[in-house]
Amino acid sequence: MAEETQVLVKFITKLPAHLRVPETPVAVPATLKRYGLSQIINHLLALDPPRPFDFLVDGELLRRSLEQHLLGHNMSAESTLEVEYVPAVVPPPHKNSTPHDDWVSSVDASRCSGSTSPSTSSSSDVILSGSYDGLLRLWNANLECTASVAAHEGGVNCVRFLPQSQGDLLVTAGKDLQVKMWRLEAPQGSSPSGPRCRLVASYRGHGDAVEGLAASPSGQRVASCGWDGRVLIWEAGRQVAEAAEAEAAAGGASEGSKKKRRVGSAAAEGA
Repeated sequence: MAEETQVLVKFITKLPAHLRVPETPVAVPATLKRYGLSQIINHLLALDPPRPFDFLVDGELLRRSLEQHLLGHNMSAESTLEVEYVPAVVPPPHKNSTPHDDWVSSVDASRCSGSTSPSTSSSSDVILSGSYDGLLRLWNANLECTASVAAHEGGVNCVRFLPQSQGDLLVTAGKDLQVKMWRLEAPQGSSPSGPRCRLVASYRGHGDAVEGLAASPSGQRVASCGWDGRVLIWEAGRQVAEAAEAEAAAGGASEGSKKKRRVGSAAAEGA
């Protein structure tokens, strides 16, 4: 039976003195990975309960065996290997789930401070999520779904709050080629539920699914990009809904709608 390859390892650390092992080189099996090395450190420190450690060799996290690391870096197994150990980052404890019926495509928590104190703003501590099931969902700071609305046919690709200077407005983009603007409205009366969404405007101009959104710092304009290879610029709050399109088809489109279309076309041509 072939003799197991051994590697001389010198453990070093920047941790406090009570978590430091002697720096005298020790021979360990070359097949050891992170878990086996962590067991050695726990044994040398007599830790109870044991603690997980990560290991770095020349600043690189060890994610394979010592032998594989040496071979991958053309290092000799006969030389002493200096290995630094640090506390492993453990996964955060699971607190809550936010189930959706399909892929979650976008989340915006820019208005969520985590505070549970009351606020005069409808968007305070509201988290937005968009999903391929076509729904825009509103969540509170406890990750409880307070409202949902059928926002787009075929799926929601992006959700974004507009800057607070624009009030409680948000925009969504979807696979139905549209960008939509919504306003959050506080619940009526003494209802304990969260805010609701009201559609303000629908913007059309893309020839394929709309994938991304970005607002100007002032919130006066919104840029959208789509699978049609175009970037369009929209004026926030400008009504380019189906009613305006019907007017345009009848030859009576408003000057405001025409201006929006000129802006969008210019942006698309310059994209």
